[in-house]
Amino acid sequence: MTKKYNLFISSKNRDINDKIYDFNIYLKNQIIIGANEGININVMSFSMLNSMYNVNSITKNNTFIIKKTDTDGVSNPVYTNIIIPYGNYSVLTLKDTINSLLITNGLSNIYLSYNVPTNSYTYTNNNLTYKWFLIPSSCSKLLGISTTTEITNNYTSSYVNMVNYDNIIIKCKSLIFESLNQDNIKDKQNSLNVSDILFWTTKTDVEPFQMINYKNEDAGTSYSYNITNKNISILQLQLYNEYDELIVDAPDYTIELQLIVYEKNDAIFKEIGLQSLSILNDIYYSLLTLLFNRKKISY
Repeated sequence: MTKKYNLFISSKNRDINDKIYDFNIYLKNQIIIGANEGININVMSFSMLNSMYNVNSITKNNTFIIKKTDTDGVSNPVYTNIIIPYGNYSVLTLKDTINSLLITNGLSNIYLSYNVPTNSYTYTNNNLTYKWFLIPSSCSKLLGISTTTEITNNYTSSYVNMVNYDNIIIKCKSLIFESLNQDNIKDKQNSLNVSDILFWTTKTDVEPFQMINYKNEDAGTSYSYNITNKNISILQLQLYNEYDELIVDAPDYTIELQLIVYEKNDAIFKEIGLQSLSILNDIYYSLLTLLFNRKKISY
């Protein structure tokens, strides 16, 4: 006989000292299983607003420098720091913001345009009386420039990357997975180690300030696991990205979990019975075949 528990969890309702990215859920009626029982946990749904900034105080990826020198590229250097306000940018809104900042800092001779086919920026410089260099500092991915680069009349960058991380991962350290899930995210090495990942989804294709949704509408088993816990009284939920960094600027989210307590022996005996029946059928048809062949030979 199976018992089913549906857990509807909102990160908004947590202890005052807990964080959105690391909080505990306590089961007042804890789930306790017997010696011949097991537990399966399945992620049924997940929902979160994609409001995390891709230019933010956590990664500090919002500063670059424009350097002006004489035509020899060395003499009389002048450095101008450009600070991009924190926010969630697309390639076009970032382009417009940077162009506005360049004008504000007296650098209207440098202008960015966006190339759709190559997902790159072209930097145009209208003042060749001096030499101009862009030092990407902390936002090389956003600018498509990885090293100090001279901005000539028309310089095209490599592709720009507006995504500082792609995946949202929920870990649950209070669960012990029977299947011994493994990942190489935590240790960042070319080897797999025991994992506590419960759920994984991408936010890349979700527009800023739209909902990141997952629904297990087809009763799939992508995020379904047998666990070896003998009782469950607490769930510790943590939000990470694929770089094993806590997503500390995440908004509140909801997640639905389904726990099923099942009889281990029933499943085992059923499997043994099916295997035995299959073996008996094979023996039966083998004997019939031998008997038939013997009759053919005797004739």
